[in-house]
Amino acid sequence: MLKSEYSKVSIVIPTHNAAGTIKRCVDSILAQTYQCFEVIIIDNGSTDNLVDIVNSYSDARIKYFTTNKLGVSNARNMGIKKSKGEFVSFCDADDEYDPSFLAEMVNCSITNNVGVVKCAIKKIYNNHEAVVEGLHDLPKRIMDPGKTRDREILRNVFFRANRDQARCLVSSLLIRRDVLVDNNILFDNNVCMMEDVLFYADLFNLNGKIAFIGDPLFYYHQNPDSATHAKNNYKKIIDGAIVSCSKLHEKLGEDPGVDMKYIMVIFHYMYCEYFANGKIYLPDSLIDIAQKANTENSSRLWRAVVKKIENKNIKALILFFYFRKIKNILRNRNGGISGGSV
Repeated sequence: MLKSEYSKVSIVIPTHNAAGTIKRCVDSILAQTYQCFEVIIIDNGSTDNLVDIVNSYSDARIKYFTTNKLGVSNARNMGIKKSKGEFVSFCDADDEYDPSFLAEMVNCSITNNVGVVKCAIKKIYNNHEAVVEGLHDLPKRIMDPGKTRDREILRNVFFRANRDQARCLVSSLLIRRDVLVDNNILFDNNVCMMEDVLFYADLFNLNGKIAFIGDPLFYYHQNPDSATHAKNNYKKIIDGAIVSCSKLHEKLGEDPGVDMKYIMVIFHYMYCEYFANGKIYLPDSLIDIAQKANTENSSRLWRAVVKKIENKNIKALILFFYFRKIKNILRNRNGGISGGSV
């Protein structure tokens, strides 16, 4: 019997027009071996028949609320505020939990006296092809951000500055509710990109111990129609990513590795904008962000990037980025070591 048998978990599901997947998600929660939970569904202005599917369940633990298209951050925050459990977890409406997710995560938190637990991830493509993203070479399962070596590893997990480390997804976490409430940790309602990364930064800065479970207990379904894959919306995505990069820089301070990782995200969407719409979009505000990332004298990459931005040589910037990315891909295929974080 788990020592955590009576610790209630609040599972927050933000959703918008997810009638096609919400049943799979909710069914995976109801099938948990650990049954002490509540499901908080926040419907963010759906226009499909999602409410009918939710109403088809007679389980009193399922609670349904609506909001008016205010975004995923607002929906998750609303779920946190309505939660009553000792723990909070998140699950997007197109994803699902392994049957042992809650049992393993809650027991790990209580046994090790930690406020945050992260599990490995199983990525599922087209509903059938699965790839497990494990925890790679993490040297141990309990880490303390107050220790230099542990902090460096956690930095890579939360912000993936070293892409050889495991990635973090909101739904692969279980968090004690008092950690969120006592520290006023919420998702940033004022950003439309990377809101999860800013959330990780707040957890990272708490200096509380974090536990890891090597089993893939969260199933992440790849969805090409998600907000970050939306066609003809790249200008908005670029603007949002720039704002988030600036806020992340403020939260973490000078960190060239993390800065580089997420500015490369901006460059990626610049490239997408160019090939989707035949336009090149590069806001002036990116100059300041790039300057902040260019903190190492040895960084030839960033000296070149900043120079191209300041000279408004935008086509050269995009080509520079993608030639470098292709070079790294080829080097990895040939068994070499990647020369950067692209």
